[in-house]
Amino acid sequence: MNRFVRNRLQRIQDETRSTAAAKPPDVDRWSRFDKWFVRLSHIAQVGLFSVTVFGLYFTVIPLYQKAALEEQIAKRESELHAAELAIKRTYAGLRDYAVREFVFGAGAQCSGLMEPPKSLRPDLTEATAGESPKASWLTRDVRACLDHQLRQSRSLSELNAIDRSFMEARVRALAARLEGERPAVVKRLQLFPKQALADRTLLPPPGEFGAAAIDICHRLDDPTRCNQPKLELELRISEGQRRIEMDFADRVRSELLSLRSMDWQTNEVAPSH
Repeated sequence: MNRFVRNRLQRIQDETRSTAAAKPPDVDRWSRFDKWFVRLSHIAQVGLFSVTVFGLYFTVIPLYQKAALEEQIAKRESELHAAELAIKRTYAGLRDYAVREFVFGAGAQCSGLMEPPKSLRPDLTEATAGESPKASWLTRDVRACLDHQLRQSRSLSELNAIDRSFMEARVRALAARLEGERPAVVKRLQLFPKQALADRTLLPPPGEFGAAAIDICHRLDDPTRCNQPKLELELRISEGQRRIEMDFADRVRSELLSLRSMDWQTNEVAPSH
């Protein structure tokens, strides 16, 4: 049995060697090529995988990072725009307050509102001479008064250089206009008593306080203590002069109020009310 097996194995080995010896050389060459093709295919797959990883790392990831960065930048720009808008609104509110404060202060100081009350009765001796019967705020320079208020305003000093220069230019322009009108108003004030004595139709009613004084004088019914016709004349002349002063005072305040509607050169957002 063992001998039979050995013979069978020997015969198989001989057949194998004879088959290998009889195999054409081309088959052997193509077999080697097939092996190299498989190897190259594996190498190509590894290379393609490497290129894919390289492209993912150096192309896709940076693009994603860039998109995320752009989104953050856009968000920060939106926040910055909102902050700038809030700053502009705050500054516009400060500017509006500064102008209102200046208009209020200058309107009081430069239009006679802060003057102490004076006697209702003018001096007719001076009036007939054509001179100013009483000291009046109109004798002061309106331009100098407004310029002083500009220098004293702390709120205006908080404005930026452009707005402050613009504000000063507007105030000085209207101050020049008012100062140009003031001498004519002073002249009217000086001449009114003389003109009223010559033409009684120019005299206005004596006013509320004057009427009360005349009524008291009438009740006394004593010409030695109160001369009613003379008192009434004096009070009506005083009322006429007061109206001349008030007309110009209203003119001063009206000019100052126009500052609140200025078109500023800087484009800050107006405060919301």
